[in-house]
Amino acid sequence: MVVIITATDVKISNASKSFLGMLEASFNLRNILHDTIPGDINPKMLNLSTADAANSQFAKLFHIKSTNISTHIDLRSYDPTYIGSTNASMDFLIASTPEITGELNTLIVNTLNDFSEVSEVTVDVSTMYTAAYAKLILDSPTLTILINEGSMDLYRAAADAVAEVVEQYEKRA
Repeated sequence: MVVIITATDVKISNASKSFLGMLEASFNLRNILHDTIPGDINPKMLNLSTADAANSQFAKLFHIKSTNISTHIDLRSYDPTYIGSTNASMDFLIASTPEITGELNTLIVNTLNDFSEVSEVTVDVSTMYTAAYAKLILDSPTLTILINEGSMDLYRAAADAVAEVVEQYEKRA
């Protein structure tokens, strides 16, 4: 089994690129098999988080690499100046959609809450293409983490926390 990490906005986001590298390093330290699928196009041209990505190389690669998936993690960044006032101060947002997300969200929120400001936010399923595919087609738990571009000093600790939670979650499964 393998953890699949997607990062749909890594092409334009230094925050996603940094967090992704730290998350991969944390998985490597724990000997957790993982594979990464970085977005290969500017999300302003094609949003890989939506169904518009259905026939893209990104989606095809996700389909191919997810044959032995155990958990899916989708990373995205956000600029706090463009988000609603209640969530602007949050270091991390965990996307929640009743049809897709579950217990893994609660575990991550509780863990990240020990050292950062984190909140679970309801997100429309139409903006969670790979997460919906992983959950509904592959029956894999999925986790979508939105990373505050201004919270870079917390990325290392958060990446380690996410890797630890996923490791413990997979041992139970």
